[in-house]
Formats: sequence, structure tokens, C-alpha cells
Amino acid sequence: MTTAGDEDLAALIVREQAGFRRILQAGVVTLVIMALISAALGVYLYIASQSLMETTRVLQANAFETRRRVDAQNNRIVAQEIAIRRTYDEIRQSLGEAQVAATPETVSLARDASAAFLLRGRMPTLTEQRAIRQFGERRPSGVSSGAHGLFAGVTALLNYESRGEQIAADAEELPPTLMTARAGFEAAASAADTRSLGRAGLAWITFEDASSARNNYSTPACTAVFEAIDDIGGSADPSPQPLYWRAQCERKVGLTSQALEHYAQALGASTALVENGGARDAAELTLAMNAYHGVGTTLIAGFDIPDDAPGMRDALAIAEDACPNLEAYSYRSNRMAMALSCLDEAIALRRTLGQTDNQLSGSGENISFAHLRDGDFNAAYQNAAAIERTGIFAWNEVVRALVAPRTRFAGSRARRAAAADARRNVSMFSVGQFNICELRALFDEDHYEAARRIIAETHPGEDVRCEQAD
Repeated sequence: MTTAGDEDLAALIVREQAGFRRILQAGVVTLVIMALISAALGVYLYIASQSLMETTRVLQANAFETRRRVDAQNNRIVAQEIAIRRTYDEIRQSLGEAQVAATPETVSLARDASAAFLLRGRMPTLTEQRAIRQFGERRPSGVSSGAHGLFAGVTALLNYESRGEQIAADAEELPPTLMTARAGFEAAASAADTRSLGRAGLAWITFEDASSARNNYSTPACTAVFEAIDDIGGSADPSPQPLYWRAQCERKVGLTSQALEHYAQALGASTALVENGGARDAAELTLAMNAYHGVGTTLIAGFDIPDDAPGMRDALAIAEDACPNLEAYSYRSNRMAMALSCLDEAIALRRTLGQTDNQLSGSGENISFAHLRDGDFNAAYQNAAAIERTGIFAWNEVVRALVAPRTRFAGSRARRAAAADARRNVSMFSVGQFNICELRALFDEDHYEAARRIIAETHPGEDVRCEQAD
């Protein structure tokens, strides 16, 4: 090959190498651009996914709250319909009545109606309310100063109840209506002829405050309830409504055997109000329903309390007599059979009162705890799943999340989906809505710890403890 040919070949090789380098450079640039595009897409997709996750979370939370609001609204509508029908009947009976003369008979009628309202929860009729209101607004001749204060307090308390007022969680003091009621009851409590009823009214207000979102059955608030009820005095036989107030606070602060004793006494007193199968008004039925619910729930919490504990034998005897269908639950332990029977009686009374399925579940959800006490996970889950179809309740969702992994399903995917759905609902409630100390009493130790872990895992960084015991 000639020198010129060699030079041409060398030049060709140089050109080819230069072209190859340009191709490599273009490829590298393209790869860099693609990498940047991929990184940008990754960042975009991450931001988009986070936005979608947040949107999904917000939508789920909105759906959760909407469902609970709809359930609550339906409950209110049913209650209003019942109240409207009752009021309509009373209006027809009281048409034509105007000013009520303060005769000994009408004053006695107003006093008896006030006593039934404060001690048994019975709502006064419109005729009785007219007399109570008129004697409370002014003091006619024939009405003592104590009775005047009593009627003023009852009038304010009736207004508070009828308006559906509540004590706000951040309230620094009682609402004006309850302040007015308290002033009236304090006047009644200072008079010899109305001392006991005035103190009963003060106990009602004290319990209303203790059970409100402001106190949520705190130990100091419940201690005030105990003291207020002890101050009532009067009849040697305790009245069912103050007994129920006491039992509610005792159960909430962990005094289980005392709570069962007083729930049972409230149940005995409320069922004894009418003999020989006579008809009871809505207030007496509600009081009996609450007592049945309290006895059933406290039997679960008091699963291992000895029979010889103070008040237990009498409480168990009352419960066994009032909740008689134990043979229907013969496959359960004796205490849980009794608990299930009492809770079923509470549900039956809720139906008699015309409550919604959502309200029936207020007692129905506690049945799951009885099944868990007997170690029946499948029955506990089936009950919890049925309750969830009527509404979303904090305790019920904890039970669902707890027992779903241990329950028979068609497949593992269905089991995981059920547990995840329940855990998501658990995360929607605030920790305070679970009433951890009361939940501790309803579970055995192992189940309580597992439930507490679920709540803690779905509420990271929050304190999930029962300060009374943890």
C-alpha cells in the first residue's frame, strides 16, 4: 500500500473514531437526560401518590364522619317523632287550660311530678309541666320558698333536656340553663320541706357534668357524684335513677363490684315500680333498659370477682331473677350466660322504646366482650361484624381489628381486608373515645394488651394507657 493510501486509511480511522466518540457522547447525554426525566417522573409520581393518599385519607375520614352523623341524625329523628306523638296526645288532653291555681291539690301534683322526674326520670305531662313552670316562675300564695326553688330548678332542667343542650368539652362552667337549675335546687335544698328533692336535683346536675365531654367520668367528677347522691337522704329505699348515676360512675372509674351491686339495685327498683305487668312510661322503660345494660356489661367486667365480694351475692341474685333466660346460653360460662341474657333484655326494651338499629347496637356491641371472655373468636367477630353494619362504634372496631386475624374466613385475603378495614376505622376515633380504663375492665389482660397495641399503632405518638392501672 502506498504512503498516500496509508494516510487515507489513517484519516478514515480517525474520522470513524471521532464519529464513534460523538455517538457515545450523544448516548451518554441521552442517558443523562433520560435519568433526569426518570428522576423527575419519580418525584412527580411520589408527590402525586402522596397527594392521592392524602385525598384518600380525607375522603375516608369524611365518609366515616358522614356515616356517624347520619346515624346520629336518624336517632334524633326517631326520638323526635316519638316525642311529637306523645306531646300531641298531651296537648289534646290539656287544651283549654290556662292559669293554674295554686291549690293544695295542684301544688301536690306538681311536687309529685317533680319527684318522679328527679328520682325516676319520668317526664311530667304538659299539664304537670304547666303547673311546675308557673309555680317556678312566680311564687303564688300556697307555694313555699323551697317548693318555689324546686319548681324553678325542675323547669330549667326540663328546658335543658328538651333543647338537647350539652356541656362542651372546653366549657369553663355549666351552660346558663343548668346554672339556673342549680340556683333553684340550691334554694330547695336549703328548705326543710324540699331538702331531699333539692339535693336530688343537684345530684342530677353533678352527674350531667361528670358524664359530659368536659369530664368524661373523671375520678374527681365521679367522686363529686358519689357525695351528691349520699347527700340526698330522704327515703330509706334508694331511688332507681340516683342508683343508676352512682353505678355508672363506679363502672367508669373501675369500682366493678360496687357498680354491679348498684346497677342490680337500680334494676330491682325500676322493675318494682309497676307490679302485675302494668304498663310503664318511656322514662321507666329507659331506666330499666339502662339498668339491664349496666348489669350485663358489669358482669362481663366482673368476670372473676368472687361471689363473696361485698354486694355480689345480692347483685347476682337480682340479675338471675331479672335475666331469666339462662338456658338459652347454656353453652357459656354462668356469668357470661347471665350477661348475655341481661344485654338481650336491654335490647328488647330498646325495641319497645322504638329505638333504631344503631341505638340497639349500643347494647349489642358489648355481647362481643362476653364471647371473648369465653374464648369464642368466631362468635365475637360475627357479632362485631353485624354491629358494624348498623353503625361505627369505637369499641366494636377495636374488637373487629383484634379478632379478625383469629377468625375463620374464606381466605387469607378476606381476613387481611377485614382487619385492615377495622384498623382504619380505629384510627378515625380519638384515643379518648375508647375510654381505655373501661376497655381494660371488659377485656382480659392478654386481649387488653393486644387491643391497646392496635390503638397505639393507629395513633402513633399518643399516650394509650389507663392511668389508673398502667
